[in-house]
Amino acid sequence: MKNLSLVTCLTVLFITSVPVHALAAGKINVDPCGLMPFNEVADAFPVVKKTSHRNYGTGKACNYLNKRGFTALMVSIGQDSKSSAREMMSNLGDGYTVKDVSGLGYEAAMAVTEPDPQLAIPGGLVTELYIKKGNSYLLLAPVSIQIKDSGPEFEKLLSVARGMLKNLP
Repeated sequence: MKNLSLVTCLTVLFITSVPVHALAAGKINVDPCGLMPFNEVADAFPVVKKTSHRNYGTGKACNYLNKRGFTALMVSIGQDSKSSAREMMSNLGDGYTVKDVSGLGYEAAMAVTEPDPQLAIPGGLVTELYIKKGNSYLLLAPVSIQIKDSGPEFEKLLSVARGMLKNLP
């Protein structure tokens, strides 16, 4: 669990440090917890038991919580007319590989952990999936759900992203 807590801390640090130009683009008037019916998110990730809202600057986030009240999946939305998906993921720094993601109908990139035996961090785990839809963005961060960058769990993450994108302006 120690390796996961480091990834969790880095993910939360990135999400709460959205660039100023991303926040200055304008407020988005959508509830991130309402982008997709809760039961559909919980069906994809059974660890999810409830939601909690969080606002930062002009962005909004929805924390999908596990039974102990810890964030399992964080979904953030906002507006950013300047950054590309790849640029946003590149802001994470060392320890991550940025990969383009296709099949969502919009520009998308993900940050994937690089292995670090000293910190017991496994490689190939998705820490964030960032999707640009016009001037809006959708960021999904599997905080305490271990999702490899390919396979059935990753396909579930993409399915949830597709469902949420339908309701993102």
